[in-house]
Amino acid sequence: MAIRVSTDSVAYFPGERVRVTIEASRGAELVILRGSEVVERRVLSEERVVEEVEVKEAGVYIARVVAGEEVEDAKFIVVERLEHAPRIAIVFHDHQAPNYSPDGSIRESWAFEHIWNHEFKPYYEGGAYYVQAKLLGKWRIRMSLNLSPSLLKQWSDLLDRGVVIDRGGFYECVEPSDERAEMVEETLEMFKELARSGVIDVLTSFYSHPLAGYIADAYGWLDLLSHELRMGREVTEGVMGVEPRGAWLPEMSFSMKLLPILEGEGVEYTVLDGINHFAGALGEKDSVYQLYALKSIKVFFRHTGISDLWSFKYSNVNNVGEAEAGARDLAIRIVAEAHINKAEVLTIALDGENWMVLPRPKPAAAVLLDKLLGYLRRAEELGLIRLVKLCEVVDEIEPRLLVSVPSRSWRGGYEKWLSERRRIQESIWRNVVEAYECFKALQNAVGVTEEDVASLMHVVNSDHIWAEFADEEFSAEWRRVLESRLEGVLSSIRIVGAKGHAVHVMNLLKKSVRVTIYRDSAASLTELKPGLNAIRVEGGVMRIVVRGWRREHQVGKPILIRPKIEGGLQAR
Repeated sequence: MAIRVSTDSVAYFPGERVRVTIEASRGAELVILRGSEVVERRVLSEERVVEEVEVKEAGVYIARVVAGEEVEDAKFIVVERLEHAPRIAIVFHDHQAPNYSPDGSIRESWAFEHIWNHEFKPYYEGGAYYVQAKLLGKWRIRMSLNLSPSLLKQWSDLLDRGVVIDRGGFYECVEPSDERAEMVEETLEMFKELARSGVIDVLTSFYSHPLAGYIADAYGWLDLLSHELRMGREVTEGVMGVEPRGAWLPEMSFSMKLLPILEGEGVEYTVLDGINHFAGALGEKDSVYQLYALKSIKVFFRHTGISDLWSFKYSNVNNVGEAEAGARDLAIRIVAEAHINKAEVLTIALDGENWMVLPRPKPAAAVLLDKLLGYLRRAEELGLIRLVKLCEVVDEIEPRLLVSVPSRSWRGGYEKWLSERRRIQESIWRNVVEAYECFKALQNAVGVTEEDVASLMHVVNSDHIWAEFADEEFSAEWRRVLESRLEGVLSSIRIVGAKGHAVHVMNLLKKSVRVTIYRDSAASLTELKPGLNAIRVEGGVMRIVVRGWRREHQVGKPILIRPKIEGGLQAR
């Protein structure tokens, strides 16, 4: 028969008893090892048995079962008791870009597919978000969770009015009464219950998942980023029914220029990278195991090594055996790291769904998550660790003060969004710049609508710029929406005549249009009222323009006005 061996926890204090559950052929041997030292040997009299073993010293242990040529191990650790159990803060970032096309359809339906597709059969029903909510509800470990506002909005839209999904050659309508929509509602309700009951701390974010730090540094579009964060907060509050205290920065894209925006929206804390941000930070630095503050914003620095191992190594399990072993090993790493460093807080932050579904769904990854949460919950019950929400840490710890943190992302630089697929990504960024140019021209001329703001947000979402998913047409479609809006304003201003030292300009809109009028080299701001406007001129060349971000958008063509000569004749 196959050997199975497990322990009732992955970590213990000296003097505690370890319960070892074993399935093996009669006569198999249980060996307890501390490093290479044999602590105890026992011959098993039954095929299924639970043995109790006392562990007296700290160290790394293995419970090994040997049956003939077969060997099976279960690793565990014994750690010295600290004065206070170290805090462990787990942060998941669940996100999908705002996948809307200008015609109102859903261009990519991952916000829904990762709920109603059965991605983890034969172990669990449903997709990544559904399974995640189920497992968080099962184990109820305290943690922080960013459900990106654009993800929440897509769920909310489906439940409120239904959605139309672009399937390539046709549109598929999904109504709120559809049984698949019921799974979306169940998923959202599970997350909301976890938030209401205080199990999870809900973080908000910039609405469309933009590279906020990069945009602030490279372009200075702080007005756009303010719109983004304000809308993100409104969506989070409206859909989840909670007031978020913290914010997740998409791709951990940070700049010091973001601080006033974060403070202005009442954000209290965020998470940055333990290598790419912490290494270059200046101030009262100790280690990533402390809480820090940049002005009024509290900063957690994630443990990059453990976070990335979870995301990119342990996610590649292929079966239940590998998942159980991986979960045990990862849980041991987490507990050991916290104890060895006597962590005030060990922060582990990663995408909540991508490690389970990219590049394709990995059914055993869900088993790993289930087992890992169970191991961590058991370690907390034994007093080895304390699982916490970020808000609890902020309320309990006095932060160390930082002066600055460098402008970087979780990857360090921005090549993944700028140059890995240079041709297409340069084209996308041209669309981004042109969209903002049109947006500012509209804002200066007639003011912008919520639809204009939403159009711009769609263009700047970083998921459609990321090398593997770079989609130039998506950004071009939304750029064209803003271009069309601006063209509509410019074409509504018409030069209809000239009389009595005045050019007659008709504004066909029902609202005033703010323009700049150049009379030769002199410029003046003018408001064109709805209807006919008379603009006084004395001769020369007149131009009417709308100012954008970096350039001017001309109304019609330059106007030549010949000066009037005394005696009624014009000079030739």
